[in-house]
Parts: sequence; structure tokens; C-alpha cells
Amino acid sequence: MREDLTAEGIVEENDALPPMFFMNALDDRLTPADRCIEFFKRIHEKGVPSELHLYSQGGHGFDLGESKGASTPMWKESFVAWLADTGFIR
Repeated sequence: MREDLTAEGIVEENDALPPMFFMNALDDRLTPADRCIEFFKRIHEKGVPSELHLYSQGGHGFDLGESKGASTPMWKESFVAWLADTGFIR
């Protein structure tokens, strides 16, 4: 992994990060949840508006409708609610 693509590199080198919505499955073997949590913690500490959702099942790519868990399809409603909460939509 390139050093500048780590959570530390991205957050420390960017003063104007956009609001971010995160969703990750705990059984995702391609993007481990601990990486997502670490990145979320760093941007939260920097004051970036953000929200994090962790699902017990879903693997990688559950947002493509290939969900293994019953709760993962609910991410869409959470995302729309977050867009409203942050003022992106009404």
C-alpha cells in the first residue's frame, strides 16, 4: 500500500475533507472493518462530518445487492437519512 493512501496520510495531508458516510461489514475480507473504523476515528477527530455503519454480515460489495445479512440492505435508508441530516437533500 502506498504510504499516502493510509488513513493517516489522507487525513493529515488534507485540510478540507468532504462529509463522509461509511458502511462496512465485519466479515469483509477485502476491506477489514478495523481499517474503516480507524479512518472514521481520524476524520471524526479532525471534525469532518461523518457517519459510520457496521454490519455483522455482508462481505465485500453488499451495496451491490449481494448481501448475506438481513440488516445490510437497510444501508440505503440510513444513507438517505444522513443526506437529509447533513443538508444535502430535503
